[in-house]
Amino acid sequence: MSKERDKDVPEVGPVGTSVPKRPSSAKGTSVLELLKSLKGELTSEQESSVSEVLERSGNPDEDPEVLRSVIDLLEDWGFRPIDNDSGSLVIESESERKAAKINELVTQGKMPTIKYKSNVGLYGFKVEPVEGGILYIKPLDVVNKIEDRLRVSGDRGGKITDFFRKGVRRRANLQEAKVNIQELGLQAYFTDFSSGIVETTEDISKGFMLTDLLGNRDDRGFLAKFDRWNAVKEASRMVAQVHSSSKRGIGELLTNNIVFGVTENKMSNPRLTFPNITFSEDVEALEQQATDMLDFLFSVGSTRRSATGEIDFNLARMYIHAVFDGYGLGRDGRDVEMVKRAIRALSEQGRPFLTLHNGVRLGFDRVKNKKEAFERIRGLILEEV
Repeated sequence: MSKERDKDVPEVGPVGTSVPKRPSSAKGTSVLELLKSLKGELTSEQESSVSEVLERSGNPDEDPEVLRSVIDLLEDWGFRPIDNDSGSLVIESESERKAAKINELVTQGKMPTIKYKSNVGLYGFKVEPVEGGILYIKPLDVVNKIEDRLRVSGDRGGKITDFFRKGVRRRANLQEAKVNIQELGLQAYFTDFSSGIVETTEDISKGFMLTDLLGNRDDRGFLAKFDRWNAVKEASRMVAQVHSSSKRGIGELLTNNIVFGVTENKMSNPRLTFPNITFSEDVEALEQQATDMLDFLFSVGSTRRSATGEIDFNLARMYIHAVFDGYGLGRDGRDVEMVKRAIRALSEQGRPFLTLHNGVRLGFDRVKNKKEAFERIRGLILEEV
């Protein structure tokens, strides 16, 4: 770790599965450098088209309209900016995935579980492992700039024209993440240093991530001993308590944002991981909470898929019911009804929209008949509210 680390921050050491450092070659990576790394994958004609856009319009790192033009070109050629299953933003080819190597520039490793290998990635921030924890150093600004534009479209309307509207939420900077930790009551799991924020990994290393449990297919492994339905219910109860005590939303609430500890072979103390998404100041608390719940409900609904990408809608219905069951146990009934009404109102507006970014973020990127499945999950949600 750098010399700038506080003397009271533990030295780098093994914590379950090591969290690999970001490749040094990626330091200061810009959108222009990301495009250069694609050179070997583009035809000379395609390279000329990108050059023309840049020469005519300017720098995509400074101008969102130029960034949009570049993304449009890449999408026309079969590339698309997405958030892959480990959470890292990449430029990916639909056909051959030729540009997957860009993932190396932004992937920060996986959650350091010991009992099994987690599929949950660390992303959005530059991180380093420290003894007993993960140090979040600073946001990956270029990647987050692209992702935030994609997030606006997914929250606001799903059309290209929505790309430039003001967002409902964005990736937090370090100070905003500190505020999230304080207001969401997560101080027991995070420590603030001048060099960053350290998240304790004691419960992560011995426990499990909710998304790993729900997607588990190993009937004999560590995860097989835990009941999925109860896990969803208890996770939702925890979310309700956070909503009630904080009087605000979380920012992003997916199945990969929740960790369970394990004590005496029993799951315990579900909590939120590093809260690095923040809502815009003009979004009211009720909309924030309903947005959280819609994220969680779609994320839960997509977790059980067959090898051919077909969702088990019977299990999805059970999990969605468990979400509302647990949420009702965690806060006052009148507040629950208000959140339910807000969920219905947002859903009837079309939120969340099935964009490329939302498809991957909510677990629908490998689902068969995506649009039909997405709307079917929406229907199951609306049955509950």
